Amino acid sequence: MNKHTLIKSFFIFVLFLTLSLASNAQLSEPDPIVIIPGFGSSLNTDVFTNKTLVQTPWGFSENAKNYNNLINALEISGFVEGQNLFIAHYDWRKNNTDSVSNYLIPVINQAKQYSQSGKVDIIAHSMGGLVARAYIQGSNYRNDVDQFFMLGTPNYGSSDAYGVWEGGRLPDHWSEGAKADINKYLWYLDFSHLSIRDNYDAIHTFFPSIKELLPVYDYVTDKDTQITKFTSNLNEQNPLLAWLNSETGLFDLQDRVREITMVAGTGSSTVNTIPVVDRGTEPKLWVDGKPDPLDPIPNDAIGDNTVLAFSAEIDFPYVPVLVKDDTSPFLKWFAQFFTPVHAQSAALINYYVVSSPHEELPTNAISHIFASLGLSAPSGVILPPYEPNAILSFWFASPVDVKVVAPDGTVITKDINEIPEAFYESTSDPLGPKFVTIPNPINGEYKIELTGIGNGEYHMGVSHIDDDSDIVNTVQGTVITGQEIGYTVNYDPINETTPADISEPYELEETADPIQMTESLIALVDAYRANGLIKSFFAYKTLRINLVLVLEGLKDLQEFENDLVTNPDDEKLQKKIKRLQEGVEKSLEAFVAQVNFYRKNRVIDSSAALDLVSKAEKILQEISD
Repeated sequence: MNKHTLIKSFFIFVLFLTLSLASNAQLSEPDPIVIIPGFGSSLNTDVFTNKTLVQTPWGFSENAKNYNNLINALEISGFVEGQNLFIAHYDWRKNNTDSVSNYLIPVINQAKQYSQSGKVDIIAHSMGGLVARAYIQGSNYRNDVDQFFMLGTPNYGSSDAYGVWEGGRLPDHWSEGAKADINKYLWYLDFSHLSIRDNYDAIHTFFPSIKELLPVYDYVTDKDTQITKFTSNLNEQNPLLAWLNSETGLFDLQDRVREITMVAGTGSSTVNTIPVVDRGTEPKLWVDGKPDPLDPIPNDAIGDNTVLAFSAEIDFPYVPVLVKDDTSPFLKWFAQFFTPVHAQSAALINYYVVSSPHEELPTNAISHIFASLGLSAPSGVILPPYEPNAILSFWFASPVDVKVVAPDGTVITKDINEIPEAFYESTSDPLGPKFVTIPNPINGEYKIELTGIGNGEYHMGVSHIDDDSDIVNTVQGTVITGQEIGYTVNYDPINETTPADISEPYELEETADPIQMTESLIALVDAYRANGLIKSFFAYKTLRINLVLVLEGLKDLQEFENDLVTNPDDEKLQKKIKRLQEGVEKSLEAFVAQVNFYRKNRVIDSSAALDLVSKAEKILQEISD
């Protein structure tokens, strides 16, 4: 081999090595991560209230801050949301298989556009793990999940689901944020759907996912005989978990991903067995027995307050290596020679137990997640998000604009938020429902100001939630465009009966200028005509024309008064302003006389006429002052 051939061979080798290293570098790019949140953590108010076809984007519920630490840690490690980090929000009310096709697959498709391997890693919390399993074990799976993390996933169900599904009751020990989010939706369903008579109806109609959380372990006990009922004999069954945990289903789960990591929480009292008595004459609730006590007592410490530790661990038929914290490298190497043939290509199984309540698992499992991903653990101590001690919520079903004034004078509206930690939610439809939530509220008198932006019935609910109580008070009424209605809510959480007492409605004092007041009065005349309270079209046109003249006169008057500021000694301008003001006053007086005339002749509803006269006289007073 001559010198040139050697040099050529050397450069070919260097080129091949360079390409190989580049190729390996590309293949070493981490798979995109898809985070699937748990039950109640995702929100799209448009979808939940079905108010408009123009849907606002999905996002985390304001109360679901338990994912922030995990997302922040991944971003510090170089992950970028929308590139190699994605959140698979979904409609957690629906069946988990529906969530696969409608929500999860589209997000995985998006993530795979940035994947060098064509695969993604899934980190799922709570019910999010069931959504992921329904995909991986389903017929639509496309062999595109590499690592699969389940944090507190109820693989064998959660006893908490019993009271929710069979009795329409939310467990007292659930977090304040979770109860606040679900309660406001149940409140909305109660009056927006005529077929819904109570929470049981609402849950069975709109929350089929609850049934897919029912346990498949034996958990219902006859209180009198102390005999545990076989779950297979109960009336209410969980078909999803029966399929996912079948031998064939578990084989599929093992064969279709490379590595599975399960994290269970312990140290928090969790409901396991539920003692029940006969439901008596109850026609629809508690078909498998009425809990006694009605809110089952958490009676097992080996759980995370919602999911028992054994339910968060899957009992696989074949486990090649069960990696515990104390599993040595030698035992891992040794185990491969005694693994059944079927499991030779099965997923590597990791199972960790951490001391953590259910909602804090996305934070407390970070070190295990990062270890399995091959990432450096974040430095420092990461604390779970702070949970409020109490939540005060105000719920409004429109057509109203909303202003809430706290006892210290701070305000929250759709445009302003001065109340610490409070948040405002609404649909993209201005006439749709609005929700104001105040964590850790201060005691005292809250002022509620409603302004009509349409005509019709409005509903208002006030909810107080803490560790000991869950109480909702409601009021309703009718409103027309421009009408302003006030309520006072006296908030005293020590009062166990009515911690949030709602006053009778009252008319708000007018604070707008005469032009705004007249515009509102014209809108009020239009609304009364539309509602049939002004019965004659001629009367309606006469009143409206008079007010339009008043409005034009007020606008001219405002312009002349502005000119007078720069020419204070202009006597002609002063006389013109005086004549114009007198003309506006006479037009308003004529309007009042017309309304009274039509009221006496029953052309205008009496209460509507008195309202119109009252508002016109306020404008007169404002002008004369």
